[in-house]
Formats: sequence, C-alpha cells, structure tokens
Amino acid sequence: MSNLFDSIFNNATATVDPVRLMLALLVSLVLGMALSWTYKYRTLYTREFIVSLTLLPCMMTLVIFLVNGSLGTSIAVAGTFSLIRFRSATSGSRELIAIFLAMIIGLAAGSGYLLLAVCLRPFC
Repeated sequence: MSNLFDSIFNNATATVDPVRLMLALLVSLVLGMALSWTYKYRTLYTREFIVSLTLLPCMMTLVIFLVNGSLGTSIAVAGTFSLIRFRSATSGSRELIAIFLAMIIGLAAGSGYLLLAVCLRPFC
C-alpha cells in the first residue's frame, strides 16, 4: 500500500528523465482512452468532447511536469484551464465529472504517482 503514494520522479534533482516523462505520458494517455471509452459507453457524446477527454490527462501531465514540481503553480495553471470550460455552455453533471476525473488523472501522472492514477480509473 505504501507504493501507491511513491512518485517516480525524484524531487531532489532538477534533471529531466525522458524515459520517466514518456512513461507518465503513456499512462495518462491510456487512462484517458479508458475514461473516454467508459464515457462513450454510458452517455450521449460528441466526437470533439471524446477527443478532448482523451487528451486532457496528457496535457495536464505536461503542465504539471513543466512547472517542475511546484504543486501550487501547477494547480493555479490547471485552474485557469478549467475556467475556460466553465465559460462555455452549461453541460450535464456527468460531463463535468468526466473532465475533473481526467484532470485528476493528469495531475497524478504528472506528479509521478502512476499507481495512484491507475487506481483512480475504476471511479469513471
């Protein structure tokens, strides 16, 4: 159970490990696809929303990685992106929950907590 909260990124160094970044991006993409498939299976959808829902965890992973582990800055950037969604037309609660779950998966993967991101998958 302690492995659930272990990050694959070492916060002590500022070096970039491309293999770990690609692993985090791959996990977030696979989980985004799984989330999109589940959303398509249970609700009415548009193609644009499914593509966005698939790519949102990857984009969040990159945002978290680019702010270099500063959780406060990354949350502020992610909050700015989420405001864009709220400025558009109102949608159903399932759509909003799917967006937030995609953002949480991207946040977990971008922070290096890949096992935690995978454990979030059953909630969709």
